[in-house]
Formats: sequence, structure tokens, C-alpha cells
Amino acid sequence: MKKTVLINFLLCLSTGLLSQGQSFETDYELSVCKGNMPIDFSTDILEKTIKDVEKDNFDLSTAKKKKFYENSNYYIYNFLNGGKVLFGDELSLYVNKVAQTLFEKSGNTAIQDKFKFYVLKSNVVNAVCMADGSIFITVGLLSQIESEAQLAFVLAHEIAHYTLQHGIKTYSNNEKLKTQYNRSKIEYDDAISDLSEHSKDQELESDRVGFEMFIKAGYHMDEAMKMLLVLQYSHLPFDELEFENTFFNRDRYTIPSNYFETEELTDNIEDNSDIDDSYSTHPNIKTRIENLEIEFTNNRNGMKGVKSYEAESEFSYIQTKARFETQYLNLIQRKFIKTIYESFLLKKKFPNNKFLDECIAKALYAISKNKTNGNVSYNSNTEGNSLELFNLFEEKMDKKEVNILALKMLLEVDSDKLKPYILDLLIDLTNEHGMSYDSFYYNEKQVVVDTTKVKNDSIVEEVIVKEITQFKLLDSAEYLALTKVGKIKYNRAKKRHFALLADTISTQIKEVDVPVKSNYYKTAFFDKGNDKKFKELFNEANEMESPNYFEDLSYSEQANLKREREKRARSSKSVKVDSIIILNTNYEIYKRNGDFDTRNSFKLENIMSQKLNEEFANSDVAFLDLTTTTLNNQSIDIVNANFIIKEWKNEMNASYDNKMLPLTQDRMNGVVKSLGYKNVMIMGVYNEFNPIIFNQMILARWLPLISIIIAPGVWPLHIVRFNKFNTTKYAYVMDENGYNILYRKFESNKNVNVKQDEIFIEYIINQLNPEK
Repeated sequence: MKKTVLINFLLCLSTGLLSQGQSFETDYELSVCKGNMPIDFSTDILEKTIKDVEKDNFDLSTAKKKKFYENSNYYIYNFLNGGKVLFGDELSLYVNKVAQTLFEKSGNTAIQDKFKFYVLKSNVVNAVCMADGSIFITVGLLSQIESEAQLAFVLAHEIAHYTLQHGIKTYSNNEKLKTQYNRSKIEYDDAISDLSEHSKDQELESDRVGFEMFIKAGYHMDEAMKMLLVLQYSHLPFDELEFENTFFNRDRYTIPSNYFETEELTDNIEDNSDIDDSYSTHPNIKTRIENLEIEFTNNRNGMKGVKSYEAESEFSYIQTKARFETQYLNLIQRKFIKTIYESFLLKKKFPNNKFLDECIAKALYAISKNKTNGNVSYNSNTEGNSLELFNLFEEKMDKKEVNILALKMLLEVDSDKLKPYILDLLIDLTNEHGMSYDSFYYNEKQVVVDTTKVKNDSIVEEVIVKEITQFKLLDSAEYLALTKVGKIKYNRAKKRHFALLADTISTQIKEVDVPVKSNYYKTAFFDKGNDKKFKELFNEANEMESPNYFEDLSYSEQANLKREREKRARSSKSVKVDSIIILNTNYEIYKRNGDFDTRNSFKLENIMSQKLNEEFANSDVAFLDLTTTTLNNQSIDIVNANFIIKEWKNEMNASYDNKMLPLTQDRMNGVVKSLGYKNVMIMGVYNEFNPIIFNQMILARWLPLISIIIAPGVWPLHIVRFNKFNTTKYAYVMDENGYNILYRKFESNKNVNVKQDEIFIEYIINQLNPEK
């Protein structure tokens, strides 16, 4: 009853929040968590496991149930606290609102207390249901669905997974299959096939049960079918429009038109709805649609259903918000081409939005760094209109041209927080491409128009179109009004339409003038000619010895500097640290059979965190504990700061590999400024049993006898000691820019030991000196 009251309160709150939403016209603020933290974030997973085992009536041994729920709860616990989950924000409130409607309209309010709904900050189009009834809907999915009803079908599908106990059933079947495989009763390929087939059965069963709930709730059955098509094309951007070849042009700066494709790129989108799913964990889309059609035949109420219970403007707002969120997620998940293309789509409606301009500029910066450093993987699709951008940056533009375009877009945003990226590209422009401030044109007299032309034969097809009543050609306005899936279906139908025409197709050869590749990029900064600040940026970049990469944790061209800093971080007796954020205490213990020891890992991680708190409290270093053990005491502002730091840490590691500045550094700078703590600490222990050494120990038992009989000269080997365990304790401290200022690692052949952990903690804290 209490939970129902809380849900109703949240729904009332959501109405107010959505009515006060962002306009999107000029800027955008990324979503953050709001309100009180859900209790699941700070639940003791060992106590939770005991309760789960007691109430579970599935036909499985208590020991296996315990193992299943321990692992599941530990995974959920870390999932919730990994910095990727939203709660209390507009997206989450909307998802909960639709879930509430689904339960009420379908007559399933009796089970709604079993579920919790969250939004996951991921651009992958997906949803997942955990063993405890936690359902996570990704931002990517919210950005692609086309109606409230489609979201309701996804929720119904995930709810069905839980009510059908698919989580523990899959675990049980996997255990049986693993036992059979280990005993050589089945072949590997058969094992994979059996696992996949079982999983496909579960997906189809969830479709069936979820669809029944969906129809009972009064939603239109067509929306369920459309949702499956959304999933089929979810690897594509949220819409399909031809990229405008003038999008990057400004005043005197014009990218040659022959840099862009002229063919219809939507023609290369394949229909893989009936793809072979023999080795897939999910049935193909065609199978799922056919199964839903069978269900519909048995229940025709679906044709009387609705697309939405709430105002469609509310859904439209949430969809747009998710699409803005996705641009940031595309950036930090290295989908740079997608960032530019989808931001281009959004700018069709919101041309003055600064957030989108910043996303485009950062994506171009990353593409330039990748191209300059010899990396060409932009995580691009190989289908659809976004492929044109891949061709532009990979095939048409050279390193210098991409660098100049990225620099131009960064300068256009006109934000001080982007200055590090500008300086980094200016260094590349000078050192890698041999250009300087004087290489560009800043007045009319310098501009030289390249009139050189080349004749190129191009085939142009003239088609006499026969009017066919079964197909309607749409005008541009009607085409733009279609959804992404609608555009794909329309283009495919249009292609079939023309292929079936019986009229004569005449082909003519026409000469087309194509300009030779010129020095168009020299006018990129034409409007900066009298800008003193712009010239000073060139000078500042030239005075910098090297770009400010974060060498310490990954690869770098500055090899000598890396070795020097690593040596200093390892060998220095102490470092000056007056304030520190304890971000993570990680504990990983693996059993002899290789399984993760959830119980002991969780217990010892908490003990380590508590000990770290005690030692810092007795030191002169100001500290802020953001480990999971203190989550229930953290304010919502601290929780959001915690999640931003974790996001920065993860994205920073990926940036190291590409030898570029982290794309999240500006958000981290904001956190440091607001909290006042300048350094971040991560500490952990990794422990595993060494099975190879264990086998050597068996041999060692016989070694004395063997040595006496065969070779007395090897008697000293009698006293060889073999290591049973590999245990590594590590700690590192980073400054606010991500540089490692202290790094310590100790390895031993001993098992985990709380006392040894305490000694290690004391040793590390003694090396943090605020007065140095």
C-alpha cells in the first residue's frame, strides 16, 4: 500500500516536471538523478540473497539458488552504482508512468509492487529485466520508439520475463548443460545450439505473454509489430534523411560538392528480418512478428486499441529529450559519425541549439585525432545516409582537411571549456600538417578561385514513370513526416515499384563538370582575420611542448615523459595531497573452480572501505567517501557528482587509447569546482587460485623420491615452495586532470588477509602529505 502511494506521488510529480521541461531551442542540460535514492542502491546483497532464496519456489537446490541470487544481486548492486542509472528524472518518471498505466489498464496492479523501473544511460537500443524485478530501459530505446504503446509493449515483454521466471530457468538449464558438456555427453556445437534454442523459446514466450498483457491494457496491436521493426533497424540512427552537403559550409568556406555521394544511400539498407538465427540468442524479427500475428488472430481486440493514453506531445517531448541525451552518449561511447549525423537531424528542428554544436565539434575533434594518429574506426554504420559522413571523413578528406574542419567547428561554439581541444588541434595542424596562422586567407585579395575543371562521364537515367494505383509517390513534406521505419519501408516499396515498370528506360550519357580538389580549406578562418585572440591561440599552441594527453594510464607518443612520470609515481616517498575523493574500493576473489566468490568479495570490499574511512579520518587529508558503502548517506548532488566522476574515469581510459583528450573533462572540471576536492583514489585487491601451481604441487610430492632414485644432484629441489595464490593489492591517486600522481602495487602468493589489507591502507595514506 505504501509503495502504491509513493508511485502515485511520483506520477503526480512527473506531470509537473514534464510541464516545466526544456525548450531545446538554444541549449540542453543533461539529465541527472533527482529526489531520494531508491533503497536498492544501498541494499545489503547478502541479506537480500537470504530473503530471495526463502521466497523462491523454483525446483532447484538451495545451494544453487543461493549461488544464483548472490551473483545476480551482486551484479545488480554494481550495475546500479556504476554511474549509468537514472532515477527521479523526467525520463525515468515517464517510464514509470507508462508502466503504471500498463498495470492498471491490464488489471495487473496486484503484481506491480514486484517491479522497479529505471533508465540506463546507454545509446544501445535495449531493455533488460533483472532477477529481482528491476527493469532497465535504455536512453537509446527511448530515442527510437515511436509511441507510448511501443514502450508499453517493451515493458510488458520484460515483465513477462520476470513472471515466467526466465532468469533462474536459464541459470538452471545452463548448469545442467555445463555439467553434460564437462562430462563429454554433448558436443560443443550442440551445446551452443541447445542454449540458443532455449533462449529463443523464452523470447517468444515473453512476446506471447507480454502481448496478452499489452492487448488487455487496450493498446493497438500494430504498435507491437512496429516495435519489433524498430528493434530490427535499431543499429541505424533514429531517422533517415539525406545529409546536406552544405551543412559545414560557412561564408567563404565551402566543401567541394563532389566530396559527397549522389546515390540513394537508403537503398543499401538490408531487410534482415528473416536472418538465420540458428546461433543467435534471439529469434529473428520475422519469426517474432509471425508469432504475434497468431496471437492476434486469437484475440482481435488489439485492432480496437489506442496508440497513447497520454497526450502525444508528452511522448514527443520525452523522445526528443532522449535523442539529445543520446548525442552525449554517442560521444562517450565513441560513435562519432553517429553523433554528427543525429545532431544534424536534430538541428533541422533546433538550428540554434548550442549543445548540438558542441557535440558536433567534439565528435569532429575525435575523428581528427583518430585520423591523424592512424585510427580509422569511428564505430560507423555501413548502411543508410550516415554512411555518407563516413565516406567524407575516411575517403574524401585527408588528415589536414578534417583537422581544419574540426578546428573551425570548435571555434564556432565559442566556449572557453573547449579551449584545450582547440590547442590540441592547433598543435597537430602545425606539427603534423605543417600549417600556421599565415597559411590561411584572411582578405579578398588572398582568395584564389581554382577554375581548373576535369571532364567526367556520368550516367543519367531518364525513366518514364507509369502511374500504378497500388503505390503512392509522396512529396517531400509527406516523406519528412514519416518515421524512420516508415521511410525505410517506403524506400523499399518505391524501389520495387520502379523495378516492376514495363516502360522503356532510355539511358543517356551526359558530361558533368567536376572541380579538381582545391585549397578551399584556406578560407576556413576568413572571418577571423582581424581576431587577435585567434592569432594568440596559434602562438600559445606553438609554445606548448606537447599536447596535454593523459599518458600515465595508457599509450602515448610522449614515451620518455610517460616513463619519467610513472617512475616518479612509483618511487616517490610521498606526494602532496590535501584533499581526495575515494571513488572505488574493488575486491575480486575467485574460487578454485574459477567462479567469482560473491560473498567474500562483497564482505571484504565493505571492510576495506570502512578501514579506509577510519584511516583518513585520523589523517590531515580532507576526504570524501563515494564508495558504495556510503551511498545511503550521500545527498543527491553528491550522488550525481559520483556518477559523473565514474563516467569521466571510464571515458578517459578510452581516450588514452586514441591519444586524445577526454571528451568528458569539462564535466569533471565542474565537479571538482563544486566539490572542492582535487584528487581521486581507487584501491582494490585481486585474488585467484592458481590451478597450474596446484598441479605442480602434486608433482612436488613425488619429487623427493624421484630425485633420490634418479638424480641425487637435484636434492635442493626438495625445498622448492609452490605458490597456491596470486594476490595483487593496488592503489592509485589521480589529480583532477587524470594524471597518476601516486601508484602502488604489491603482489604476493598469499591468500586474502584483512590484516594485510589494513597494513597496505596505512602505508598508502602515510604517503599522502598535504604539507609537502
